[in-house]
Amino acid sequence: VRGFNFYSSYRDGIPDDQYGHATTMEDTERVEVLNGLSGFLYGSGNVGGLVNYVTKRSTDERLNSLTVSSRGNRSWYVHGDFGGKFDAEGQFGYRLNLARQGGDTAIKGQEIDRTLYSLVLDAKPRSDLYLQVSAARLEYDVNGAQAAWSGTAATRPSADALRTDRIYGPSWTKRRYETNRYTAQAKWDVSPSLSLRANLLASDGKRNSA
Repeated sequence: VRGFNFYSSYRDGIPDDQYGHATTMEDTERVEVLNGLSGFLYGSGNVGGLVNYVTKRSTDERLNSLTVSSRGNRSWYVHGDFGGKFDAEGQFGYRLNLARQGGDTAIKGQEIDRTLYSLVLDAKPRSDLYLQVSAARLEYDVNGAQAAWSGTAATRPSADALRTDRIYGPSWTKRRYETNRYTAQAKWDVSPSLSLRANLLASDGKRNSA
């Protein structure tokens, strides 16, 4: 994005949660970075461009994927990705993503607890019509939040003296993020040279700090 800041991520072409707190990768098919003239497709405020997260669709073949991994120390991660069709004709499908993560981080004294539920249902009743609805919930807890310096009177330490593996705030600090996201999409290929699409996104999020 050519050095410009952006404070809101996009989900399927619609502005999502501010600052990207609700961004989830497990249910994302691809990430699009739109800059230059493409960035103005979604408003003149996107000077440097924007990042758009495209939600996963159902798979043509049955998908059952389970990932279990360790991020080092006492950190662990589990992700299940399941997809397929409900009918033999392949007109109705689903995509389910479940993720759980917890344990230590790369910062000493910091722990996270993260849970994601994401379900997508889609339909293609005709060859030129595609419909999709989805729902997702993210719960993200951080115990031992990193300190932040702000304000003109704040005294910032030298960058050479900072260490990325330690907490500069109290160890008892906590942050919790809760987000519910609902989307609906419709695309109609009227002709080989004309397509119409409509997207709807509703989300609510809570952020608590202590």
